[in-house]
Amino acid sequence: MKWLLCVLFSAVLMQGASAQFVVKDNFDDAKDGSFFRGRKTSEGNAVWNERRLLTTLAAGQVVVTTNNQQAYIEKDDLTGKITMSAKVNLNHADLSGTLGGFYMAMTDDAESMLFGPSDSNILWIRLAGEGSENAGRIQMRLNDREKGILFTKFSEKDAIMNLDGIVLVTLVYDQDHLDMEGTVANLVTGETLSLSGRLTPKMAKPGVFNSYGFGVVGRESGTVFIDDFMLSCNNGHAAAAPAPQKPKQPKRVAKASPYRQWISGFGLTAANASTTADPDGDTFNNLYEYAFGGDPTNGTDHGMDPIYGDLDEEGSSFVYIYPRRKDAGDDLEYLLERNGVPAEKGDCEMMNTADLNDNYDAVIVRVSPEVKQSQDIKIKLVLHENQ
Repeated sequence: MKWLLCVLFSAVLMQGASAQFVVKDNFDDAKDGSFFRGRKTSEGNAVWNERRLLTTLAAGQVVVTTNNQQAYIEKDDLTGKITMSAKVNLNHADLSGTLGGFYMAMTDDAESMLFGPSDSNILWIRLAGEGSENAGRIQMRLNDREKGILFTKFSEKDAIMNLDGIVLVTLVYDQDHLDMEGTVANLVTGETLSLSGRLTPKMAKPGVFNSYGFGVVGRESGTVFIDDFMLSCNNGHAAAAPAPQKPKQPKRVAKASPYRQWISGFGLTAANASTTADPDGDTFNNLYEYAFGGDPTNGTDHGMDPIYGDLDEEGSSFVYIYPRRKDAGDDLEYLLERNGVPAEKGDCEMMNTADLNDNYDAVIVRVSPEVKQSQDIKIKLVLHENQ
C-alpha cells in the first residue's frame, strides 16, 4: 500500500510513542473566510500568529493565496527531539521563483523572515517550486544570526517530487544528538524525499528555537491548502515510578485470548475462526490479518503490509518497517526470518519503534546492503494461546 509508506515514514520520524509534548491542529472546526491570527490550536494550548499578510481559514484547512506569508506558534524550552509536520495540497499552487516553495521552519525570532537571508537563527526545509533548476527537490538549511549559513543541502537532482497532489512535510531536530532530518512524502503516489545532516558541537549554538511554523513563497502563490499541523517534543524525562505495593493474589478467571476476542468481534466461529482460515478469500489467513490490522470478513482489506524503504536520498540507510500490535504480548511473536531461517545480527538491526495509530506501532529495522539487494527479510508470525 503506497499510502502506508508515507504513514510509516512519518511515524519513523515523529516517534510519537515517546513524545512528551504535543501541539496539534487539524483545523476541522475552521470556518470559511475566518482569520488565522490568534487561533488556538485544537490540542496543546498554543496560539497561532502571523508574519506579513493575513492568512485565512477554509473548512478544515489553512488557505494561503498570497506570496510571502508565514504562520507560527511560540513555545519556549522544548528540549530533546523536536518534530514538526503538516500536509500541503499543491494542486492549485504556483510557487515559482528563485526562493519559491513551501517552507517548514524553526526559529528563535518569530518576527524574522523564514525565507532567504536572515539575521536570526533558523532551521528550515523547503520543497522548491517551479521556476528554477531545483524545482521538485527539497533543501535543508541552518542559519546562524552571527555566522550566517552553517549548513545547506539539496536532495539529488534525479530525485524529483511531483508538485501536484498532497504532500506530508516533516522537519526534525534532535538537540541531544545534533541531528537534523527533513522529509517530503506524496500521499497519493507514495514518492518520498529525505535529507539529513549532523551538526558539530561548535555549530549547535543556533539550535535553540522558540517559534515553529510554515511559510509560502512564490510569484503568484495560487492557492495552497495546509492541514494537520503537528509539533512534538521528546525531552527524555521518564515519569516517576509508582510506589511499590504489596502484591495481591490474582484471581483465576477464565478469559479468552486476545486473538479469540478479536476474531469473535467479526462474528466468526468454528472453522472460520481458525488462525489458518481465510473466510474472506483474499489469500491472507486470519493470523496475518490479526497481526497486521486486516478485516477477515472483507476481501479488500488484509491490513498493512511490511515495506522496505530508504531513509536518505543516497540510499545509505535502508530499512524494513512493519506494523506490530500494541497489545502483542507473550501470545503473539513477530520473528524476522531470511530465506526461511532466523535472520542473523549482520542481516538486520532493530532501530526503534514509533506510534503508528491507536492500535499499532511501526517497528523500524535497519538492514544490510545484501538484504537491501535481495529484499528477502520476512515476518514469521507465531501465536501462543493458553486454551
